[in-house]
Amino acid sequence: MNNGTTLPALGAHRLVAYSEDPITVLAKQIVAEQKNLLPDLTHVTVLLNNPNRISELRRQLLVYAAASGYSGLLGPTVCSLREYVAECCIPGKAIISDRARELMLYKALDQRQELFGAVSTWFLVDNLLSLFDELSANHYQLPSDHQDFIDALAAAYGLDAAKNDPAIQQSLSREAKIVHTLWHAYQEQLDAYDYTDSETAYRQSLEQLTQQNTDNVFYVAGYHRFLPSERMFLQRLDTNKQLTLFVHGQKPSLTNNNDSEQLHSDVAIQPLLTAFNIEHETSHHSEYTDFLDSTYTPTQHTETLEQTGIKQRAELFAQRHPESPLKNSLRLGKNSSAEHEAQAVALQLVHWHKQGKQRLAIITEDRRLARRVRALLERFNLTVNDYTGWALSTTSAATAIDSWLNLIEQDFAYQPLLDLLKSPYVLPDWDRDDLSKATYRFEHDIIRHENVLANLSRYRFYIRSRQQRLKWKNTHVSELLDALEHAAAPIIALNKSKRQASLIDLLGAVELSMQRIGLMSTLQNDEAGKSIIEQLQTLQSIPESQMSTMPWHEFRQWLARALEQSYFQLSRAEGGIALLPASQSNLEQFDGVVIAAADTRHLPMTASPSPLFNQSVRKELGLRTQTDELQTAFYHFRRLLESAPEVLATYSIDHNGEPQTLAPWLQLLNAFHQLSYQYDLHDLALAAAASNLVLSDPDHQCLPEKVTRPAPSAQATQLPNRYSAYTYQQLINCPYRYYAGQYLQLSAPEPIREALQKSDYGELVHRCLQAFHSDVSGLPGPFPIALTESSRPAGIDLLNTIAEKVFAADLEDNTLHRVWLRRWQNGMASYIDWQIKHAENWQVHNNEYYLEHEPSDTQYGLRGRIDRVDTSISKTNSHIGDAIIDYKTGFSASYDDVMIGESIQLPFYAMLWQRPVSQCAYIELSDTVSETIIENEDLTTITQKNEQRLNTLHQQLQHGKALPAWGDESVCQYCEFQGVCRKQSWQTEQGL
Repeated sequence: MNNGTTLPALGAHRLVAYSEDPITVLAKQIVAEQKNLLPDLTHVTVLLNNPNRISELRRQLLVYAAASGYSGLLGPTVCSLREYVAECCIPGKAIISDRARELMLYKALDQRQELFGAVSTWFLVDNLLSLFDELSANHYQLPSDHQDFIDALAAAYGLDAAKNDPAIQQSLSREAKIVHTLWHAYQEQLDAYDYTDSETAYRQSLEQLTQQNTDNVFYVAGYHRFLPSERMFLQRLDTNKQLTLFVHGQKPSLTNNNDSEQLHSDVAIQPLLTAFNIEHETSHHSEYTDFLDSTYTPTQHTETLEQTGIKQRAELFAQRHPESPLKNSLRLGKNSSAEHEAQAVALQLVHWHKQGKQRLAIITEDRRLARRVRALLERFNLTVNDYTGWALSTTSAATAIDSWLNLIEQDFAYQPLLDLLKSPYVLPDWDRDDLSKATYRFEHDIIRHENVLANLSRYRFYIRSRQQRLKWKNTHVSELLDALEHAAAPIIALNKSKRQASLIDLLGAVELSMQRIGLMSTLQNDEAGKSIIEQLQTLQSIPESQMSTMPWHEFRQWLARALEQSYFQLSRAEGGIALLPASQSNLEQFDGVVIAAADTRHLPMTASPSPLFNQSVRKELGLRTQTDELQTAFYHFRRLLESAPEVLATYSIDHNGEPQTLAPWLQLLNAFHQLSYQYDLHDLALAAAASNLVLSDPDHQCLPEKVTRPAPSAQATQLPNRYSAYTYQQLINCPYRYYAGQYLQLSAPEPIREALQKSDYGELVHRCLQAFHSDVSGLPGPFPIALTESSRPAGIDLLNTIAEKVFAADLEDNTLHRVWLRRWQNGMASYIDWQIKHAENWQVHNNEYYLEHEPSDTQYGLRGRIDRVDTSISKTNSHIGDAIIDYKTGFSASYDDVMIGESIQLPFYAMLWQRPVSQCAYIELSDTVSETIIENEDLTTITQKNEQRLNTLHQQLQHGKALPAWGDESVCQYCEFQGVCRKQSWQTEQGL
């Protein structure tokens, strides 16, 4: 307003009681003092230290204006102090971005490695920039001479008398040299590029504004301290009668001369009250406030909770107030675990919401707990508004990027590769059905069956091997690997060089790789993804002159830091529950507040101390100390205790198996209450209710009957219509196991094994023998001549050569696998001897022969792979059919097991072959070869019986025959479905 109108006089600065809403007090006073100029408030500037309360201030201004007869208002300007300064002043120099100045300091550190040795470069960058910002904000100028700075530090450490001590001088010199050298290098770089940093620009802008005149009046609220330059600007306004300051708190009543060491909430605002001579205090003072003040009487800060006279103070308070003022205002929630605590928090908020409370809040520093509470509240259709937001690095979009880069770094290890292929963010141009099928085949056939752990070349080798052995259908798997390799190529090229690369090249490689894999396009359809793309564009927009070169691993840290330090906020819902830390709760008032994770780890939540300078030195330099931070944290905590009519503080007594306790400040409160009223503040009813919290709608049905032996029936149309030796054996061993595995398809995938197991060893031995007896592409063999005593050494040599080749890939993964190779090599001579004898009557006809007989409307199908089929060359009539051989590298069934029908593998292979078979044999391959042979009439008989039994079983299944669980311990001990059949819970059944 610049029209000559006389502005009304402003009132005195105000102390707003903790229990009052400062926004209400502020709005009421603005309208009252500016009443004669309503509805024009364009001359009013309100500086709020909480942007979340701006809309509430405007609403209340309209309410009070309406009470004075005005339905609308012009103005006022409402913003933070920093926003106001940025709007009013244009810095003399361009402000360097945070990412660019990180790089500037990184470059300076990289050129001076001798200063800090093995300390993490980025760790030093963080701490030095934080220190530089504090020095700039406080207008502290480091001496230009290095020795002068050492002397200043020695004085701050109180070591003047020890100047000549070489050890002390060396220690001081190192710390001083790091700060002094890098500070001046940092400033020189800024000057060289004609830049300034944000803190310096802010301080200089405030100094400029202090010298200027303005016609506006200022109302300032929500601040508990000011920087020196901020204080000078506001004091200039105060001198001109253009400022009213609202401070949330109360007048300190300190008893110790060393006020800054007093642990009390109001110590944090004492410098502000003194600087602006704030005396006026509102009269709101309840019994609840008296209780809190009596509990937290100012005392010398120590490491313990003990305070002089706490028992006497409690007794005196109880005499003045016979009834506890905390009865309906403050409670504690003790929980057995983090999940129990999350349920208690959610339950309390739901209860308050049902009571009609509108403004509810969760105050916590525990982001993991906050996520869980948010998920629980969503089940009750309650929305949480996160005032802080989530670090971009924690979003699923950022996880997809990180997974892609990790995948390349880990040489396409199977687990991150599968995770990525199942992500919705990659390969958007692929048909989703084709991608799903290719991923499935790749996972089950190549990764799981071939047990390949990593490396694109290894994956491709086993694809070719599988195609040659089994006529395997590729189903786009090769194309999938080609797409991955093409997308990763820009980054692989940089990694292979092993040299430092420019950030331009590194960022370009990442972006090109992301484009090829489809991440850039899919992120555009995701809110968090858009923020990530904007962040990447910001990084790429850094001027080339400020770019640096760095190795890949340092670049990855820099990129991760950029995403970690950038935040993403979802749009807020009207009436949602607020989620915020205590430090962001200034100016807030609620109907109900939960202070969650109120344990010793999170309350107070203080930052790790800087490795540069101890606390006394920081104090001498005019910088914030840990004591200052503790006082500020206590101020926020004390304010929160009166920020709502009802406050609940929850904590868990367990953290990852380690005990934890209630925060000391709340322990003191609870102890004072117990001394006053002989009971504590814990809400046992809430804890019990949270333990029994039901998160699904009850169906009001009766409890189920006791578990009995399961014997389900299956729909014939849903049952497999073909059998393998495995499924037939499964049906014999336990029909319910067959039901769970084949009908319900509950079988878990085989885990990928980094070390060979017996089954893997057997596969490799089978592969060796296949190559020895027949042509296998890529492997030596077959043995070219008849195997006799004279050719025995050559046969052993060839088998050794084949084995070295077959086991080679596994030896690359784990050198311990050579033990398995040695085991096989120890038995080779015995196998060759057996083969020489066996070859007198038989010759190899087929190896690893896969057969499949398709089912018909009236007949089931059979399928399986036979290790080896031999044809007879005997001149006698004892072998008129073929011989089927099954290699065993472990235990094989006995003759009796086969003949009584317990082991069906050999008879099943005879059924599968569907040609005359005169002999089936297990060949156990160990140091000495042993045989289990079923032949001639015995084989014919047991094969016919197995065929009849399978026919009968198949017919019964088609007609809905029950599939009971036998409960045979010899089968159950290896069964993967024990948790499904619940054998341990069966009732005792009579007659079974």
